[in-house]
Amino acid sequence: MQNHVQQALTHGVEASELGFPINEANQLLEPGYLLLENGYTRLENGEVFVATLTKMPGVAGRMIDWWFGWHYMESQRYRLWHSYCHITNGAAKMIGDDANLSDRKKYLDNPNFVTEYIGSVEKEITITFSESSTCFDVARFQNTNISTAICGTVGLQKIPVNIGRLIHLIRETEDGRRKTDVK
Repeated sequence: MQNHVQQALTHGVEASELGFPINEANQLLEPGYLLLENGYTRLENGEVFVATLTKMPGVAGRMIDWWFGWHYMESQRYRLWHSYCHITNGAAKMIGDDANLSDRKKYLDNPNFVTEYIGSVEKEITITFSESSTCFDVARFQNTNISTAICGTVGLQKIPVNIGRLIHLIRETEDGRRKTDVK
C-alpha cells in the first residue's frame, strides 16, 4: 500500500463536502487533483465516497484493459493486484483467453464473481463492468488525457442487491500515469 493511502486510512473520515456522488463522475475529468484524492467520507445522501490515487509510471491504459480481461481466469492472477485482500475471482463467461476478442470485450458485461476482504470482512461480491459512457462524457477523454476508464456495479452474490459502484480511471501525466479509484 502506498504511504499516502495508509495516511488517509489512519486519518479517518473526511468532511462530506470533499466527496461527490458517482453520478457526478465527470468531476474526475477536470484538470488537477480532487479535493479528496486519498480518503473517504459519507455524503449527505448517506453514500460512502472512497478515493485513492496510485501513481503507475510506465503503465498504459491498454495494459489496464488487458488486465481486466485476463485476471479473472485464475484466482492467482487476481491475487497479484492485492495479495492479502483478493482471494478468488472468476467470471460468468471465462473468455479471457479468447484471442478473437478485444481486451475490453472480455470483461464488459461479463460479471466477475469475487471473494475479497472489504475492510476486515470477507465478502462474496459480483462486479459487472460496463462501458465508460455509463459514468462519463467519453467525448472529453482525449482532451483530458484519459486512456481508459473501468466502470462497474458491485453487488452481493448471495442476494440480488447492488451495494456500490466503482471507477478505475487512468490518466496520462507528464511523469507517467496515475490511476484514480472512486467507489
